Amino acid sequence: MRRESIAPVRPALVTILIVTLLALPLQSCLKPTSVDCGPNFTCPAGEKCGAQPGMCIKTDCGDGTIQASELCDDGNNNDGDGCSANCLSDETCGNGIVDQAAEEKCDDGNTESGDGCREDCLSYEFCGNNLVDKGEVCDNGNNEALDGCSANCLSDETCGNGYVDIPKGEKCDDGNTKDGDGCSANCLSDETCGNGILDVSFDDPTRHEQCDDGNKVAIDNCNNECKPTICGDGAIDNQSSRHEQCDNGEESSECNFNCTKSECGDGILNVSADEECDDHNRSNDDNCLSTCKLKAPERTCGDGKKQSHEECDDGNTNACGTCNETCTSRQNEATATGKIIIIDADGSHIEEGEILSIHDGFKRLTFEFTTGISSHSSSHIPIRIELDDPNRTAKAIKRAITDSRSSKGFKISPQIDEFFSPNQISLTNDQSGAFGNKSIITSNQTGSIEITGMSGGKGYDCPEGMGCTHDEDCDRNLSLKCLIPEGKVRGTCREPLD
Repeated sequence: MRRESIAPVRPALVTILIVTLLALPLQSCLKPTSVDCGPNFTCPAGEKCGAQPGMCIKTDCGDGTIQASELCDDGNNNDGDGCSANCLSDETCGNGIVDQAAEEKCDDGNTESGDGCREDCLSYEFCGNNLVDKGEVCDNGNNEALDGCSANCLSDETCGNGYVDIPKGEKCDDGNTKDGDGCSANCLSDETCGNGILDVSFDDPTRHEQCDDGNKVAIDNCNNECKPTICGDGAIDNQSSRHEQCDNGEESSECNFNCTKSECGDGILNVSADEECDDHNRSNDDNCLSTCKLKAPERTCGDGKKQSHEECDDGNTNACGTCNETCTSRQNEATATGKIIIIDADGSHIEEGEILSIHDGFKRLTFEFTTGISSHSSSHIPIRIELDDPNRTAKAIKRAITDSRSSKGFKISPQIDEFFSPNQISLTNDQSGAFGNKSIITSNQTGSIEITGMSGGKGYDCPEGMGCTHDEDCDRNLSLKCLIPEGKVRGTCREPLD
C-alpha cells in the first residue's frame, strides 16, 4: 500500500491565521454600543444621557454642567428657556448674540438705545419701523411727510413743536404759537418786513406791519419798514396811484406839504416858499398877486400877523378857524350842544322800533326804542321804553348814551336836571369845534320827542391846506394840526407825521 504524504503548512500562513483568530474578540470590544440611561430608556450608540430623564445628547451641551466652551447649560437642548439649545447664549438682550427664540432682531452687546439696536433688542433703530426710537418724536411706519409724522420721524408736523416742517410750508418754528417773536403763530412767516406776508402781533402792537409787498424798496407804496409810503416820509413814492413829485420830509420852498412841486398859482399855500397867498391863479386883479403876495396896503388879513386895525388873524381869509374871514371878529372855540325832550301830551307816546340817531363829530350812534320784549336791530343800541312816564324814558336815554361813552368811546355827555326838567336830556360835546355841529335824527312821528341841536360848536374846522396859526383852527375830525415852519408865524392845516 502506497502512503501519500500531507503537504506541510507554511509558517507565514500560520501566523496570519493566529492573528485573525486573536483579533475577533478585540473588534467585538471596540464597536460602539447603546447606553443605558435609566429605567426603560436607552440612548443610541454615539449619544449619551442628558441631565434630564428621557433625553439624549450628542455633545456636552445639555448635561447640566457648564463646560469651558459653554456659557450656560440648563440640562436640555431647547431654545427660549434662558439657555440656548447650543449652550452658547443665556438668551438675554445685550449679550451680543441674536436670540431668535427671544424674538430678538438685533443684539449689539449692550442695552442702550440710539446706537442702531433698541435697548430691548426687538428692533433695529430706523425711521419707519413703527416704533418711536431714541431721538425720534414719532414713527408711523413709513417715511412719508404730511401724515402727522415727518419723513425723518423728528416732527409730529405741528406748528409750535420747534421743528421747521418744510413740506407743510413752515418758514420757521420757535416752539410756540405766538405772534411777534420772530415767528408767526402759524409758523408761515419769519415776521420780517419784505417777506410778502402781513404780520400782525397782538402781544406787541409795535410789531404790526401795515403792509408787506414782498420787498424792502422805499420808493413804492410800501416802504422798507412795511408801512404805507406817505407824503413827508422823505422817500419819493413813484408807484401808482401816488406818484409823488417830491418828498423832502416836510414842507420846503421846493415841495408842498402834499408832495407836489411848489409853484405860485398851484392853489396850495407854501409858507416855506414865502407865499402869503395862493388863489390858484397868476392874476394881479385880485387880492393875491401873481407873486403869491397879498396886495398891500388894502389887505393884510390872512397873513397870520395881527395888524393894529385887526381884531385877530388866523392865517386865512375864510370863515373857518378862530377868526372870521375879515379879521374883524374872534371866533372863540365852543362846544356843540343839543337837547332831547320827552313829552306825553294828548296820549302821544314813543312807538316800538322808533330810532334816535346822535353824532359826536367822529361817529354816529343809532339808538332804538324797545319794550324789552321784542327784538331790535343788531346794529342799534336799545333804549327801554317806559310807557306813560316821560321822565323814566328820559333817564333810559341818558343811561344808554352814558354806557356808550365807556363802551364805544362816544364823546357826548348827557345831563338831566331832575328838579326843573326831569324829562329833558341836555347834550354837550366833549370837545370844542365846529365838527360837532351834527343833526340829531329821530323817526318819531307822534310828537312825543322834541329835538334841538347839535349846534353852536366853533373852531377846529379849517380843511387841509388852509392857512392857520393854531391847532384850534384845523379840522380835528380829520386829525389835522397847524404845522408852522421854523421862523414863520403862519402854517398850514395838515396831518402830522408820526
